[in-house]
Amino acid sequence: MIRLEQVSKLYRTERIETVALHNVNLTIEEGELVSIMGPSGCGKSTLLHLMGLLDEPSQGEVEIDGETIDRRRRSDRELARLRNERVGFIFQQFHLIPDLSVADNVEIPLLYRKLSGKERRSLALAALDRVGLSSRTRHFPTQLSGGQQQRVAIARALAQNAKVILADEPVASLDPESSATVLESLRVAAAAGVAVIASLHQVHLATHYADRIIALRGGAVLQDAPTATFDPPAFAQIYDRTGERQVARSG
Repeated sequence: MIRLEQVSKLYRTERIETVALHNVNLTIEEGELVSIMGPSGCGKSTLLHLMGLLDEPSQGEVEIDGETIDRRRRSDRELARLRNERVGFIFQQFHLIPDLSVADNVEIPLLYRKLSGKERRSLALAALDRVGLSSRTRHFPTQLSGGQQQRVAIARALAQNAKVILADEPVASLDPESSATVLESLRVAAAAGVAVIASLHQVHLATHYADRIIALRGGAVLQDAPTATFDPPAFAQIYDRTGERQVARSG
């Protein structure tokens, strides 16, 4: 569903060049729930942005659903269409419109599709039910807690029926019970054939819900393996600061 080949991302100013990602090779299949892990600044968000067509690699190729995406040959309108049809996003920030109801916020990505108002509302309500917010459909974002707002953002991604869901720390602001509800919903999406990629800091959640863990450090892939093969020493290596400096120097 998603393939990255020799992908690097560099940010340049007049005097400084920062390597956010270095020679990343990944393939993520439909139906997988993959957790991306690593210390802050390791490249997790950059990787999600490249997968979601919000940014372009400095070198290498990004392929989604068998189609190589070359941003230089695509109009902004076409890229927006591809994102809307194939990718659902869950950001750290909720990106909800305060003047719209919860249900209306969830419907926003569906406005670009040939659906009736009834069809859009049905999809929105079903997605809100999956994240436990069926009783909040007429509320406004300011009437919800931070955790509830994040669940609205997740429902918005689920309602799209996208082929890929990208989640940037989707449960960071949620309590344990709500976190479990959200991640169970993402598992349901994966079981339906969606490729789900979520950056997580919580080791216990990654090991419980993810099929596979991709560990980043210093912008490079440190480990990529089924969750069952990860053990405490492996997780310690991911977050070891000495090791992170060594990877950065070697890259």
